[in-house]
Amino acid sequence: MNDRKELLAYCDLYCGDCAGHSGRLAAAAAELVKAVEAHEFDRTAECLFAEEIPDYSAFRETLGFLTELRCEAPCRARDPSATPCAVKACCIERGHFACHECDGFETCDTLRENAERCGYASLENIRSIRETGLDAWLASDKRRWFRPERGSR
Repeated sequence: MNDRKELLAYCDLYCGDCAGHSGRLAAAAAELVKAVEAHEFDRTAECLFAEEIPDYSAFRETLGFLTELRCEAPCRARDPSATPCAVKACCIERGHFACHECDGFETCDTLRENAERCGYASLENIRSIRETGLDAWLASDKRRWFRPERGSR
């Protein structure tokens, strides 16, 4: 199985496009931390930007969190008992690689609950995969990672 397929989560979100998986966001946050510290920006924020940054410590705490935002492994590589996921359990039980192989995805309560929590991108991805085929979809730029609202389709 190719590497791109291994990055497809059971719910059809694509881990390869996630900032946590790639580490891009963590790296950018780490660079910002270096710059903030090098310029002693805490003092500047307190003196010049108190209205714009009323809680600098919260800002730094958030930056610290972002520097650690790295996924330990894609969905498929994780131990199911360590990170329980109803969608993953369902796919494994039914012998599906991912939800796009299931004809009942449009009315699936498990997938709907996941979409309400994680965004509706998985539903859009499933529809797109079923239209174009998995390999073409993986090679395209039409993949979605997160979309909080329901899609227009």
